[in-house]
Amino acid sequence: MSKITAVPAVESIAVDDLASQLDLLRWVEDQLDGLKKFRADVQRAVKLRLGDSEVGTINGVPVVTYRKTLRITLSPRLVRELNPALARRCEEISEVRTFLLMDAA
Repeated sequence: MSKITAVPAVESIAVDDLASQLDLLRWVEDQLDGLKKFRADVQRAVKLRLGDSEVGTINGVPVVTYRKTLRITLSPRLVRELNPALARRCEEISEVRTFLLMDAA
């Protein structure tokens, strides 16, 4: 959960009537954090057990796969180093809004 408590100097609106929903959202976020950690721990244990195998079975029935695949990525840093002009021509700039649940007051 975020530890930011200062509000940026932008337009704001009172959401007092949503206080209970925001408290519930904080609780959900805390639960999700715990569940994500639990999921990662269980996945790590299964991956360790699979080793180099790609399929895990229970009673001979496949229940999990951990397959190798190739992924091709483009490195923005390398493109900027090798050809800064091309990198600038390929930039796409867009405005986004980010939702941030701050600590309760």
